[in-house]
Amino acid sequence: MYNTIENEDDDDCNAHATSYTERIPINDDGKKHISENMIDDDREVDVGDATRLDRRLNTMLLKDGMTVLLPNSHDALLPLDNFVRKILKDDTSAFKVSYEGGGKRMKKASMLADYFGAMRNTASIYSSALTYPPHIELFFELYRVHPISCCVCVNPWNRFDADRLEGEVMDAFRLAYRKEADLRGTRKKLDDWDRRSETNLARLKQYLNALFDKYARIVTVRVDFYHHAAVIDPAEASEVLKQAEDASAKDAAAYRSGNDEESVSNALARVGIEEVMRDRDRMFVNMRGKPSLFEHMIGHVWRIEYSRVGGHHLHCALFFDGSKVQQHEWLAQQICDYWCDAITKGRGYAHNCNRNRYPDYVLGPTDYYDHDKRARLLKRLGYLAKEDQLVYAKPTRKCKLFGTGRLPQPKGTGRKRKKE
Repeated sequence: MYNTIENEDDDDCNAHATSYTERIPINDDGKKHISENMIDDDREVDVGDATRLDRRLNTMLLKDGMTVLLPNSHDALLPLDNFVRKILKDDTSAFKVSYEGGGKRMKKASMLADYFGAMRNTASIYSSALTYPPHIELFFELYRVHPISCCVCVNPWNRFDADRLEGEVMDAFRLAYRKEADLRGTRKKLDDWDRRSETNLARLKQYLNALFDKYARIVTVRVDFYHHAAVIDPAEASEVLKQAEDASAKDAAAYRSGNDEESVSNALARVGIEEVMRDRDRMFVNMRGKPSLFEHMIGHVWRIEYSRVGGHHLHCALFFDGSKVQQHEWLAQQICDYWCDAITKGRGYAHNCNRNRYPDYVLGPTDYYDHDKRARLLKRLGYLAKEDQLVYAKPTRKCKLFGTGRLPQPKGTGRKRKKE
């Protein structure tokens, strides 16, 4: 029951800066507050995709519990993703040009025009340390060699040159992008990219349903596993922010010049994926020899995630037989201590998610017939399957980012379970 199946994540992997005195806590004014050791936000109901993406990639945790937002937000990736998908979907112009009385007139022709301003952030959101979906990779490649990269992208009615408005340059880029996408089969590549996340989600759903088919009650324990090396001493924060700012500037300059092969930003990551994978594997192997904690464990799901400064870390949901396990908060804390003391020998720390009674809390016991809670549990854990749909860290070796335990064997024939 402790064997790990490494699933469909089969790719190679397994704003301006502020000074330290002006460090930015993520609060309710745009970015929600993140408490100590709580970088991840699957526990919050109303967190938007842009906030979630920025938290995952661009926050730095200090030893005093402060969370700092790094320079160069990546939340502009979401409108860029929507924009390029719309370009691929149909051949609709963003603007319509007409001539009246010897003068040129241009008006909005479709919703594509609303994404005009998003294009000005292209160079600033590019990072050599990250892998993007094929449609965005192609966008990055074409954008820097097209006249659109010289547009201010504030007002589409601004003059670009003697003959064209900036909105016309945008439409020319749209046509060039569609032509190149057709030549390279980008739509098919994007379908394959999207299918990977959907396959992971389907696998997770199948796995949870199989567990509930075998056990009348399941106790879910969520633990996030980290390494102390990822946490920054407050005295170093100013220097780390400067390093992040310099790396972003070098990335943008390399991108504009077409010399982006060297992964500048990877130098910021303090915890490599190899270390996380070694500790993950050691923990799953050692579970067999720790019956006091894992005797009644019936399954698990895990995800390796990445942040620009912290590097890689591990999220796990562990499932226990609910007829044998009751004190899930205590158990989660014992697993945290086991990671710190036995697995990492003091190099790591962990967060007990079962103790945080956030809205729509779904951890702890869930009964077979509680279909509402089962659906909410699947939704909450679904981010583990789909977190890298928009971007993930460029790989250093062949590995997996997501996995589950093996599907349990179906129950033998017998009386059907009755609702009590």
